[in-house]
Amino acid sequence: MKSRPTTLRDIILFASFLGLILVSVFLCRRALVDIQEMTTSIYEDRLVPTALVVNLTSAVYRKRMLLEKNPPTEGPAAAALQERVKVDNQRVDSLITDYTKTKLTTEEAGQLRLFQQQLADYNKAEAGVLNRTPTQTADVYSQTLLDTFGQMLNSLNKLATLQLTVGEDVLEQARQKTRYILILTALQIGLILLIGSLMLQRSVDE
Repeated sequence: MKSRPTTLRDIILFASFLGLILVSVFLCRRALVDIQEMTTSIYEDRLVPTALVVNLTSAVYRKRMLLEKNPPTEGPAAAALQERVKVDNQRVDSLITDYTKTKLTTEEAGQLRLFQQQLADYNKAEAGVLNRTPTQTADVYSQTLLDTFGQMLNSLNKLATLQLTVGEDVLEQARQKTRYILILTALQIGLILLIGSLMLQRSVDE
């Protein structure tokens, strides 16, 4: 049987199929890179900040408990208490610095600024209790301390909630990329089978 000559149409058809396969492979690679970046983002920009928020909450509670369990007195005890409070304040400042180095959304950045202002108000009231004059009574349950402490906890809770919300959004984007890769993979398989079928048909014709 005389073989059918290869026409320009055949060449263009096969070239188009191969081109589609190559493009889909490139798109798959790009999607895989995106998923890798999202995975890194979930760890560096969501899990790490969440741990920092937990540590901040713990540090704030420790500051408060320290003041309640060790009411300011006079002499060496007062100096020791002030030193412990100073260490806790440095710890909180260090955690905030680490937190600001992570990738923050606009809402997270705004909530963090609010927390920092509340912390400054609390530290000011705390310093007032620690540095009172001998004739003044140390009121560790002053309304200012209680109010600002509650406000700080509320801000930290909102920061933790924001971390969860943004993390879920990133995770959903990763799921969409995965579905996209599956579609491209199915397209590649279909094109390969189609090319194989055409080649088989051509060999039969020959």
